Amino acid sequence: MDVAPDGKVFFTELVRGQIRVFDPQTQTTSTAVTIPVYSGGEDGLLGITLANDFEESGHLYVYYSPASDDDTDPENFFNVLSRLTYDHQTGTIDRATEKVLLEVPARRLPRRARPHGRRPRHGPRGQPLPRRR
Repeated sequence: MDVAPDGKVFFTELVRGQIRVFDPQTQTTSTAVTIPVYSGGEDGLLGITLANDFEESGHLYVYYSPASDDDTDPENFFNVLSRLTYDHQTGTIDRATEKVLLEVPARRLPRRARPHGRRPRHGPRGQPLPRRR
């Protein structure tokens, strides 16, 4: 989730692959774009951030697991970091503006959920504790 300078809140729908926008002026939420995503395990549309010059450029960055014609083929096991452009006039994102910046190999086990992160545990003096398995 990220908040634009005008107060609009941009957030992702993990499994649906939607970038949603809440407009505090109108108190409404709209879908700016839907990206086809692989949503097994904890994959999908995982993160979003707005560019520092978002007001001028409309650029935002997303990290997601792209869907493929064969989601069982290891050749398709990767996530991408992409830049897209938000149209301030229409409130939408055209998929044609997507520029893939990075492809990251992924491991996909659809029947097993895998947490992407955990809250760190700390002892009484603030030292990190080992993770429980």
